[in-house]
Amino acid sequence: MASPSPRWSTGPGTADSAAAAIARALRVHGVAATQAYITQAVHEYPGQATPAAMVELLQLWGVDTVPMAGSVDELPADAAGSLVPLAGGRYGVVLRTGEAGITLAVDGATRRLTHAEFNALWNGMLLVLKPRADAGEPFAAEQVAAQRWRRARGAALALAVPAVLVVAALVWPP
Repeated sequence: MASPSPRWSTGPGTADSAAAAIARALRVHGVAATQAYITQAVHEYPGQATPAAMVELLQLWGVDTVPMAGSVDELPADAAGSLVPLAGGRYGVVLRTGEAGITLAVDGATRRLTHAEFNALWNGMLLVLKPRADAGEPFAAEQVAAQRWRRARGAALALAVPAVLVVAALVWPP
């Protein structure tokens, strides 16, 4: 996997942890997405690895989120597939909840945790994913292409304006 981008470096492996968590959460919800495409989008994202950034990235795949805060006892029944920010700048995905504990996917590994173990890692925030009907990689590809086009257009305009001014100065009579 690619090394973490400086823009996402709030902790070791944060960008890769975010990409792995997004990929796993999308798979849990049946949203078409490839790990390579997700990793590329995360590393190109111009922000920090915050829950707000995760919300914006998930919108590229046509997935809305509902942020929630609370205790492990207040996890909603539909928490499976939710993203959870963890200690150390990492992200996990809730796979299953129950009285005996929580099954959590973190950095590609699946772990069964007691409520106390989960509370020790968790910051109390949860992003519940709500995929729209058009969710999936084709939607994300369209959004990323539009973003790149806007950036390229802005760069072209930034170069074109000085060029026009130079040409005008050369051809304008003194």
